[in-house]
Amino acid sequence: DTLATLGFAVVGMVILTGLSVLLVTFFPRQISHIEEAMRARPRGFGGVGIAVYALALGIFFAMILLLATLPPLGLLLVPVFLIFVLLLVILTMTGLVTAVIMIGDWLLSRTSRMPAPPLVAAVAGSLALSVALGAVALLPFGFAISLLLLGLFSAVGMGASLFTRIG
Repeated sequence: DTLATLGFAVVGMVILTGLSVLLVTFFPRQISHIEEAMRARPRGFGGVGIAVYALALGIFFAMILLLATLPPLGLLLVPVFLIFVLLLVILTMTGLVTAVIMIGDWLLSRTSRMPAPPLVAAVAGSLALSVALGAVALLPFGFAISLLLLGLFSAVGMGASLFTRIG
């Protein structure tokens, strides 16, 4: 069980670090706009992100109900649902990467006098967040707590991504 948790943490760390590097490299301006918005109102965006998660959960259950009761209509709406899921994943990932950059900036500002480039902050933040969540996951009920914390971080980022229209 502990070995599986550590393996999951390592895989998550590699994925988050790679995604962070890619997004910062290819979309620096958009990530910068989202970061500015997150620094301005993190609590407000957290509420928006949680509301979007609740809406997504409601749409998911409505889609299941629609497929069970009216299969032809449900099947017609599957492509719309998949587009919605893709948009939700994009918002979540851009927001999470922006939150990771902010964590990395905070950590690097504590250890260095010079500001770090966003790419370095993204790598440092994703490694720090992954290690912290992996450590929490080793505690009793830690995996659920770790997922909840990851959801909260991504909710703040998703709210900022949504409000800035992805930068």
